[in-house]
Parts: sequence; structure tokens; C-alpha cells
Amino acid sequence: KGTIYIRGIPLKPLEGIKMIEASIIIPTYNRKNILKKCLEALFNQSYPKDKYEIILVDDGSTDKTNEMIASLCPPCRLNYIRNKKRLGQPKSRNRGIKAAKGNYIIFTDSDIIVVPEFIREHLKFHKIYKDTIINGELIYISSLDEAGKKKKSIWDMSFSSFNTANVSVKKESLIKVGGFDEEFLPYGWEDKELGYRLKKMGLKNKKNPKALGYHFKKRGDISN
Repeated sequence: KGTIYIRGIPLKPLEGIKMIEASIIIPTYNRKNILKKCLEALFNQSYPKDKYEIILVDDGSTDKTNEMIASLCPPCRLNYIRNKKRLGQPKSRNRGIKAAKGNYIIFTDSDIIVVPEFIREHLKFHKIYKDTIINGELIYISSLDEAGKKKKSIWDMSFSSFNTANVSVKKESLIKVGGFDEEFLPYGWEDKELGYRLKKMGLKNKKNPKALGYHFKKRGDISN
């Protein structure tokens, strides 16, 4: 069974430390309900539960996200980090990178529901292609009932070279380029800027459509 960590302290005794291969980093703010669905999908992965961890960085939520997290019984390691005040996504993701124990970092968002093969497909491509950014597939949905059913989306933006809604890269590559630029001001473009620096360092892009996530957006909602 997994363990929930809050500020690095486990809520229950450890049953042994396993080798973590992948760290899934998720920033969140006031998305308690959809976040629970997001986490449940990550709990239900086909990848061995003792080989991945979820790092959730709560950017000062006020909707009792912390109480929801405390009620969970995750099958994998879940590290819950809560910012005392809103720091923004670049700083939150950098906190996640710093806490990560996996050799590979997978970024996703708290309004995305992934398929059971999500982690396996990301890591499979990393083992085939070295020094690579792996981009997964995103399908936008306006109803949770569409998750797992909808096959195409005209709003699919996953052609981006580095979209933190569904992308993975080696942790050491992120450390070498200094992570996200915390002073980068244009909202929603800090991931593209990081992707530019990673490619400049020599990393190549590969896309794996089987690393699929359903991005939940209510109709008319253009916010992140």
C-alpha cells in the first residue's frame, strides 16, 4: 500500500522504501472534485504501484482540498505539498521537481483524467528513445462521461513541444536547465519556454498517442 506524505511526513508508518522510477507532478488550486477523479485514475495505473509516486502541489487551495487528500487510501506513494500562499504554476512545479524521487518526471494537470496505461506508455518510450521529451495525447471533454469514450477533439492542443498537461522528461535534464523560469510572466507559456531550453540542450521530441489524457473543460471555460 502507498503512503500519503504531508510536508514530507508520512501519515502512517512506512512499509519499506522501493525504487521510484517515475514522479507524476500535479499543481492544483481549488479543484477538489475533479482532482479526486484525476488522482483515482493515477491510482488505477497498470504500472507497478511501488515504482511511481504522485507529487501534488496545492497552490493555497481554499476548497478543503487538504481534507479530501487526507481521506484517500492511495496504492502508491502520494506526496502532498501545500503552499502557504499562491506562488503560481512555475514555482509550484519547481517545488515538485525538487521533491521528486523518480528518474523521470511526468507532468499533468489536476483537471486531466488519464488512461490506465498512461505511466507505462510514457516510460516505455523513454526506454526506447534516449534524451527525449515524450508528449502524450490530450483529448478535450466537456463531460466526465466522455472520459474513455471520446476518441477525437478539435481542441486538441497536444501538438505543443512541451505541454505540462501531458509530457515527460528525465529529471536530470530538468535540473540541468534550471527547471521552470519563475520570473516568466506570460501566463500559460512557461512550459513552452522550458521546452525551448530543453530542445536547445539537445533533447528531441517524440509523441506517444497511447499516453492519453482526457482534459475536462466545461463548455465556455477557457481558463487553465
